Amino acid sequence: MSYGKCLPGGGQRLSLYLRFADDVIMDKPLPASIAAGAVIERAVISRQGGFSGAIIHIDGLSRASTDVLIRIHWLDGSTQINRLDSANPEFVIKPSPTAAEVFKTYLVFGIEHIWQG
Repeated sequence: MSYGKCLPGGGQRLSLYLRFADDVIMDKPLPASIAAGAVIERAVISRQGGFSGAIIHIDGLSRASTDVLIRIHWLDGSTQINRLDSANPEFVIKPSPTAAEVFKTYLVFGIEHIWQG
C-alpha cells in the first residue's frame, strides 16, 4: 500500500512514497501538511496481529539526497522514530522501543543534523 501522493496548496514535492505491506490497512488518512519546508504525512493504520515485524519502505528514496524521518506513535503512548536515507530506504518495525533506543535515535539524529549544518 502506498501513501502520500499530493501536497496541500498545489506545491512541488519530492517523488517519495511511503509503502506498507499489503496486509496493512489505511484506517484514516490525514491531510498532508508542510512545516519548515518538510512535508508531513500522517495516517492511522492497522494490521492483523500487530505491526511488530512489518516493513516500511520509502519508494524513490534510494535516488534522493534527503532523509525521511518516520515517527510511530503506539497505543501505549510510546514512540518509535527511524531515520531513513538513500542507503537505507526501509526498516522493520520493532515492538515498542525502550527509553534507551529512543534516546539513541534522537542523539544520532541531532549529532548528524548539527554536523551537516
